Amino acid sequence: MISTDRDSGGFVNVTLDGEAKLVHEGQYLVRDLKGALGVKGSLTQHVGGHAHALADDDPLLVVGGESFSTR
Repeated sequence: MISTDRDSGGFVNVTLDGEAKLVHEGQYLVRDLKGALGVKGSLTQHVGGHAHALADDDPLLVVGGESFSTR
């Protein structure tokens, strides 16, 4: 994780392959988020009906409600 204040951020829900997952709210590198979610392969984010492939070094702010897939 890059810079998450775990004392104030708390946990938020994201969706991974249609299943709800809890992660800490905050700024991640994609590789760190993959570790938190238990993902070993690629990660794709879904926003507004569009799929966006994520690179391991991409920064990503997780605030809750994000949708991801591993396919």
